[in-house]
Amino acid sequence: MHKNLSASLIFCFGLLVCTAQAQTSSTDAEEQVSDSRPIEEINVTGRRTFLSMRNAIRRVEDSLYGLFNELNSDDSLDIHCKTVRHTSTHIRTRTCEPVFLGHIRQAQSREFMSSMRDALGENGELNQAVISNSMNLLESDSNLAIQLTSKYEQLNEEMLRIAMENEDYRNSLMQLGEMKAEYQNARKASFNSGPQ
Repeated sequence: MHKNLSASLIFCFGLLVCTAQAQTSSTDAEEQVSDSRPIEEINVTGRRTFLSMRNAIRRVEDSLYGLFNELNSDDSLDIHCKTVRHTSTHIRTRTCEPVFLGHIRQAQSREFMSSMRDALGENGELNQAVISNSMNLLESDSNLAIQLTSKYEQLNEEMLRIAMENEDYRNSLMQLGEMKAEYQNARKASFNSGPQ
């Protein structure tokens, strides 16, 4: 048994040595050929697709907001992004918003649901006046923004402070601005140019 194992090891070692020599000689031949001719360089240029541009923007946004969330002084100012499907459409859109906005929406939704439960009478009939009042509890994003003006000002101040103090954040912010401008210009050029 030992003799067969030894023979196998010697055979494998010999095979490795032969393979290494063959690779060395072919590498030497390739080096001689490559020394005599210049290295070819291939440059590929082309238009980036809107999808690839949007994906690049998302990656930079995720990185930027992640850094902001680490560095800011108040967790309610954290910014989270998600993909949502709005009512009456199947189109999914990406939205990024601060935590404090999500909290006020949740509070409104709880109040709305509680009020809607009150609209159902004991006999199973709906009280239209209560339903109408319940619908008024849900405010539009523009009304919420007005109510949260001081929080948005605080968010802007925090972003400015971090941009002044942190070079990585500032560079990511500038990069994101450039990428969004490039995307908008590409869309404008693509959709405004028609047959002439």
